[in-house]
Amino acid sequence: MATIAELKVKIGANVTDFDKKLSGINAKMKATGKKMQSMGKSMSMAVTAPLVAMGAVALKAFDTQIQAENKLRAALVANGQEVEATMKDYKKFASELQKVSTVGDEETLQLLQMAQSMGLTGEKAKLAAKQAISLAKAQNVSVQSTIRMTAALADGDANMIKRYLPALKGVKDESQMVSKANEMLANMFGVVKAEAESGLGPLIQLQMSMGDLMEEFGAIIAEGIKPLVDKLKEGVAWFQNLSAGTKKTIVIVAGLAAAIGPLLVVLGFLISTILPALMTGLAALTGPI
Repeated sequence: MATIAELKVKIGANVTDFDKKLSGINAKMKATGKKMQSMGKSMSMAVTAPLVAMGAVALKAFDTQIQAENKLRAALVANGQEVEATMKDYKKFASELQKVSTVGDEETLQLLQMAQSMGLTGEKAKLAAKQAISLAKAQNVSVQSTIRMTAALADGDANMIKRYLPALKGVKDESQMVSKANEMLANMFGVVKAEAESGLGPLIQLQMSMGDLMEEFGAIIAEGIKPLVDKLKEGVAWFQNLSAGTKKTIVIVAGLAAAIGPLLVVLGFLISTILPALMTGLAALTGPI
């Protein structure tokens, strides 16, 4: 029969062994935790951050495209046109034009919207947009300025475009002037194609194709975050409807919460550095001489 002393020795040995094993487990858990933190930081830098950046680019691309489409829709409604069929036709036209040029489909949609706003519809609007691009590329000017000239030309007025086409100045008959201008602009489209086929043109076209893909991703992201945005709007509305006193209290509490972190840093510095130094100095002053 074991004595009490022997039991104490056995229990003590067992407890010591248990403590050692527990310490080993704790050490392994800490090491695993550190590895997980390190992995998390690495993934945040290598995966999360790029994905967030790509998401922002996708949302921006989607916004640019959808804004162009919505403005064009509004112009169609203002002109009393059938919206869906015309939008389908215009989007196909813009997409086909993008394939042979360095002009994005959203920019062509903007030109079509401007042409619509000037009273042009259908084929006339598409011709004005295409000619605006041709003239802009050939003369190295902005399409926002050339669309006004080509829109007037599509309506039978070549007077505005004469400043960029000096060959028209010798033509007296208005109909001949319009015909000559259309012929010259049709030939200028070769400049648009040449730009897309040479130099950085192919890379720009690749970039536009990637932009179209980003637009699709952006549409998915925008649809996904819409419920969150709606909830945030509800939260903002709730806060706006609070009384002035309640808002003031919330702001004060938030300010105090924000100040706790820096305050703890300062207190920690005082306790760990300043106070020990002062105590050491006082001890030196009051000690025996």
